[in-house]
Amino acid sequence: MAKPYEQYNNAKQFYLGLKAGENQAFHYLISKIKTPILQQCREQNMTESGEDVLQQTIAILLQKLENGTYQFQENAAPTTYSIAIAKNLISNHKRGKRNNALDIESFTNVFWTTNDWTGLEETVAYYLSLLGADCQQLIRLRELKEYKYKEIIAQKWMPKYTNEGALRNKFQSCWNQWMEIIEKLGRDQ
Repeated sequence: MAKPYEQYNNAKQFYLGLKAGENQAFHYLISKIKTPILQQCREQNMTESGEDVLQQTIAILLQKLENGTYQFQENAAPTTYSIAIAKNLISNHKRGKRNNALDIESFTNVFWTTNDWTGLEETVAYYLSLLGADCQQLIRLRELKEYKYKEIIAQKWMPKYTNEGALRNKFQSCWNQWMEIIEKLGRDQ
């Protein structure tokens, strides 16, 4: 009889299982990262935030798997990578980036209404860091620097996208991902 999760003893198979959305791979991930993440939270006097950090870590990893910004590497197997994400979340929390420095509600209102980025550079950078490289660049070009799709294509800043329709679709996808992150973090506050 096979041991539970035996197929995931190989880090590459584990990565492929997560990427394919296998429930068993997801449960295996939790079994491997929960204790170290909760321990890190205890060490940082953040015991009450441990489950939140765990959930955010998983959400970020799954999003990075989905959008292709996390690719398997031997030195960054899924458990190692997840624990690194958690360390960054804990570090940001300790520096006040997530709670004290961010007023999620007003930040979200800015994005949905005025698009006035004044004074929000650090906040914008933090939220953008949760997206893939293409999405970060595209949102910076379109929203922060206000370039039109034609200009982005003409300047070849995003060479993967050769027509406005493709670029517009990618932007909409990126924007939706970004808003989901912002709203989720806002609900978790």
